[in-house]
Amino acid sequence: MLIEQIGPHGQLGLQRRFQGAGTDCRVGRELVCDIVVDDKHVAPQYGLLTLLEDGRARVRDLGTRNGTRVDGKRIPAGVEAIVEEGEVIVGRTRLRLRTRHTSVGPERIFRRDFVRRHRTILAAAGVAACVAYGGFLQWLKGPSSLLRSVTVAALVATGVIALWSGLWALISKLNRGSWEARVHVTIAVACGVALAAL
Repeated sequence: MLIEQIGPHGQLGLQRRFQGAGTDCRVGRELVCDIVVDDKHVAPQYGLLTLLEDGRARVRDLGTRNGTRVDGKRIPAGVEAIVEEGEVIVGRTRLRLRTRHTSVGPERIFRRDFVRRHRTILAAAGVAACVAYGGFLQWLKGPSSLLRSVTVAALVATGVIALWSGLWALISKLNRGSWEARVHVTIAVACGVALAAL
């Protein structure tokens, strides 16, 4: 059986795997437990999960005040629940239980999202659109100084996009370990085009 601790926002925490019929998994706050839970609403030794010979699991509450719930239903004291899969709640902590009877869906086809696949083309098109729009605005104001105005608009737009992209690429490098520069250039250019259009 596989036991996964689920965080308050659905994120996956601790994972423990248990094999062999009769293997016990004790849940509680004490360090002698197999799964130690940092939850004030959990007893020192709260629940016991046992792997059965048929591959299912037996869930038993160890006489706690708050009780143990399986898929939202409270297990009465002294009563055992036999489960193939489900969510076991001890205190306010959620544990997802999976056994060999748990059905696993088919493999999902890996598709890169549209922005990541075409990020270079989108970034170049966005920069060109920003420059063209800035030039068009300057042309409307005064055709006599078009070249100088277009150059200034292009330099300002490129500088702002470069500064924005560089800052976010640095943040990505520090947080995720990769620069993601083209993605940030694409985002900056898309925002610039949207603001210019508005």
